[in-house]
Amino acid sequence: MTKMCTKLILALVLVAALALPISAQIVADAPTEGRTGVTYTHWKVEYDTAEVTLSQTWIPISVFLPIQENLEAQVFFSTASSSVDAGFADARVTGLGDLRLQLNKSVMEDQVLLSLGMSVPTGKTELDLGAESTLLQILAESYLDVPSRRWGEGLGLNFLVGGAQQWRGLSLAASIAYWYSGAYTPYEGYDDYNPGDVFRLVARAQKPGDEVTWSGGLAYAYYGTDKVDGDETFRQSPYLQLYGGLDYRRDEMRMSHYLRFTIRGDNETYVEGAESQTLKLYGNEAQLLSRVIFDVAPQWQAGPTLSIRYIAGNDIGFDESYTYRIGGLVGKSLTEKHSLYLEARYMGGSANGGDISLSGLQLMLELKAEL
Repeated sequence: MTKMCTKLILALVLVAALALPISAQIVADAPTEGRTGVTYTHWKVEYDTAEVTLSQTWIPISVFLPIQENLEAQVFFSTASSSVDAGFADARVTGLGDLRLQLNKSVMEDQVLLSLGMSVPTGKTELDLGAESTLLQILAESYLDVPSRRWGEGLGLNFLVGGAQQWRGLSLAASIAYWYSGAYTPYEGYDDYNPGDVFRLVARAQKPGDEVTWSGGLAYAYYGTDKVDGDETFRQSPYLQLYGGLDYRRDEMRMSHYLRFTIRGDNETYVEGAESQTLKLYGNEAQLLSRVIFDVAPQWQAGPTLSIRYIAGNDIGFDESYTYRIGGLVGKSLTEKHSLYLEARYMGGSANGGDISLSGLQLMLELKAEL
């Protein structure tokens, strides 16, 4: 039972660690805006003697609301349907994720940003400990790229303070944020799971130019200890993330290239009646993101996209992994306030030093509208 609890907690932790929080920033003179769409992802994972397929359809909805000068709100929620065919266990889970709300206020002539956010527990919880937990563990595999890795959690609150300055042609910004996570029931009969709170520090720099804009930054996150019924069970490793990139625009072409490195520390597992165990369960990571977009006709844009991701091995015998995504994007301005984007990607790679073969397809459709 202890091993099962540890595996389930680890799946939850990796899912939460890989989820992206809603952003906190002031967008000057931006109109009310809504975005929605659908992303379909299909992965085939081939082992020596078995094959697993994972499919997911994800529908996000986000709304940006300027309330008054220097005050704005953001709302985000989504629904997802995920299914796995693992031969020994087939499962499908469909449900809402948690509703996320963010309120941002800039003060001191836009040099300081204050942000308060809430994650409302509207998502699906209390999964059964059979096939649905198997699906969650597969979604938590670090080498599989899917847009939604979790459903519901407990009540969440976040607080952020940030600042921005201009210095010698550079735009500099930094922020400190704290995320509080409330307890919830992830599985049936598995009550009072309380994820550790998170502290995060972010710093960014940007060098704008007539044609080329350079950017770089870092992010550091530290996680508190997860608890079950008040007992310490697991602590996610801290990480340091570094990134750099450039955006180039000339005439009818726009190009973006970004390189990101993530350095992770050790995780800590607590077992009743024994000393805690410290191991790196998730390897360091490097990722390249690249996109070139051309204005191919009035109101039309198109171009290729590329992503390459490498994950180093960990301390429990799982070797290095890499994946790539090659695709193309087409966009159309329907009106002055409405636009539509479609992107298709072929995905491939390998995991565990080549013992696992990966292939897949991802289709993304997005509709953007100013209100």
